[in-house]
Amino acid sequence: MAHRRLSETQGDIMESLSPFLSGIVAILLLSCFVKIATALSILRFGIGLPGMGFGAVVLLLSFALSLMAMEPVFQRFGGADAILSGKIPNNAQFYKEVRPFLEHNTDRLVLTRLSNLQGGVQSGMQGVGVAAAAESDAESESENGGKNKTPQPLSLLAASFLISELMRAFQIGLVILLPFFIIDLLVVNISTAVGFTELSPLTLALPLKLLLFIAVDGWLMVSEKLVSGYVF
Repeated sequence: MAHRRLSETQGDIMESLSPFLSGIVAILLLSCFVKIATALSILRFGIGLPGMGFGAVVLLLSFALSLMAMEPVFQRFGGADAILSGKIPNNAQFYKEVRPFLEHNTDRLVLTRLSNLQGGVQSGMQGVGVAAAAESDAESESENGGKNKTPQPLSLLAASFLISELMRAFQIGLVILLPFFIIDLLVVNISTAVGFTELSPLTLALPLKLLLFIAVDGWLMVSEKLVSGYVF
């Protein structure tokens, strides 16, 4: 009886966690979280704060900014709290609402190249059958003037969106790194010229980097850059 009650308790826990985990995965994969987390991680290493504690802060801030940026989409389902609690009435409807966001914010070149890659893999695995089906779909689309264009699979769309986000994150990260890199070069050259070697140049540069970041109101400036520019 004890083993039976333990199994039932574990089943209840898994059932309660499943909607929450599904909401977390949806936010991580189908939102701007990847771009924000990547760009803030580059900022973190640029300043010179590689500790695990500040890494957790970066992830929490990335998650909060992602929720704020995706609020126009999440509001259609009761807000982010409804998604995190697993109160999405219809998963199919949720993906239908998220799909326009992914399509509008995915790089067309990335989507085309991944689509061609997926088609090549499927053709190699299934042979002539896939090619014949693709030719039939192309003929049908041509006859209907392109009106019956088959929508891209969600897996392909999500992968293309994430790669597009990583590209944008690296571009933003490069712009963020340049001022800190210049400060590092100046500190290394000056400390070498005066013969000051008691402290590491990175340690000497850290206060200057923080001073610059505070002076330009860096957190707000970076946050605005990361959450702006999305089309819903």
